[in-house]
Amino acid sequence: MTKLLYMIKNENEVFKFRALETLYELLEKSSTNKISFLLVEEFLEIFLKLFSSGFYDVKGFFIKNLIILFVNYSSVSFKYINQIIYVTKKNLRNKNTLIRRASAQLVTGILYKLNNYQTKHYIYQITFILNENLNEEDPITLGIVIFGIIKALKISEMAFLGTSGRIIIPKLIPILRNKNAEVQKNAVILLGYLADKMGVFLSPKEWLRISFSLLDIFRSDFKNVRRNAVNTFGIIAKVIGPQV
Repeated sequence: MTKLLYMIKNENEVFKFRALETLYELLEKSSTNKISFLLVEEFLEIFLKLFSSGFYDVKGFFIKNLIILFVNYSSVSFKYINQIIYVTKKNLRNKNTLIRRASAQLVTGILYKLNNYQTKHYIYQITFILNENLNEEDPITLGIVIFGIIKALKISEMAFLGTSGRIIIPKLIPILRNKNAEVQKNAVILLGYLADKMGVFLSPKEWLRISFSLLDIFRSDFKNVRRNAVNTFGIIAKVIGPQV
């Protein structure tokens, strides 16, 4: 592990990428008690330094390793959460698509570990940041952003109070027209979740207008998108209720 740490610190990208891949293979197989907390701290220090500098690898081992280290060694990693949130917010504005994507993957990957009394407020911060990036141009990154919001809301049901559904829902309507299957699926699921949890905060007329936006999705080529659209339509129908 120590050798891998030095290889990751190496300026030679071939060494660095190979070390990241090898580290991922080891972390996947290792139990959490096999790496000393001191070594974990060193890995986190160098990973966050690279993360702050906008480093990324095409295969994604860098972010996968960072997520595993954060989740499995939370007693060490939690002290870095403010730094992670700060850099994520900055990186999500980066011109490089892969840097934005990696940042969205990171915060989405660590969310469930934050679901405790001491760290739950960080879920609200992350939800707010993800909501700010619902205008993401890259479909893959946008799909991750929406999935992250869904995950945050399901982990902590009160999280939507920190990011008002009244703000999220209008942003979701144009996203429904996105032709990417993952984007459509996640947008429909999120819309259904918001309708279920805060349907009373919008008038039936508003929900009726929103439901018309779902009609085109029923013709989607993807079965899972159509299925989720039907589920969401059913939730909205309950919210609207019988109209005289």
